Amino acid sequence: MVFIVLILIFTSLVAPIVPLIIIGISIAVSFAFLYWIAQIMNIHYLSTLLLTIVSMGAGVDYSIFIYSRYLEELKKGKSKEEAVQKAVLFAGESVFHSGLTVLVGFGALIIPNFPILRCLGIAMMIGISFSIMSALLIVPSMLMLLGNAVFWPKGLNRILRTQKWFKKSQTKTDEIPNMDSKDVPDGTTKSRKRIKKERKK
Repeated sequence: MVFIVLILIFTSLVAPIVPLIIIGISIAVSFAFLYWIAQIMNIHYLSTLLLTIVSMGAGVDYSIFIYSRYLEELKKGKSKEEAVQKAVLFAGESVFHSGLTVLVGFGALIIPNFPILRCLGIAMMIGISFSIMSALLIVPSMLMLLGNAVFWPKGLNRILRTQKWFKKSQTKTDEIPNMDSKDVPDGTTKSRKRIKKERKK
């Protein structure tokens, strides 16, 4: 289901695979850390379940930020290297601050002396931490490696995002050239009134 949604977002068959694989690896590493912590304290089974869900959601969301900025820079005519650099510089900053906010929120669950909440807080912090690192380190590396091939096939973009769906219809006021800046009392310009009179004739 997540793969289908990502296909609709990226309009590509390759782009959705990259974040899913990366987030899958980060979840596996998070489980390894959680297993190590379980040797010291008891870990509730809900921790692993919620860690998977939260890491998947946050990781894919952060990847979309990087992808979108990368594609935007490519459309501006930037090279692959410049596009990745700008994506990490600007979108990466948003990803980092967003992830940091989530970390602080889940970290607050550790404060109460309640074992289940404490386990959930620790698990969520681990999952979000690796999701942030994956989005900021591995996703840009994959974009550098794959380049424009990440948006293959390009024909899928024309099928899923037909131009006429997003084409803005021109209004009559947009077609009126050479508008005069001098306003008359009724709120219309002299040039517009002159064009209206010519149309009536």
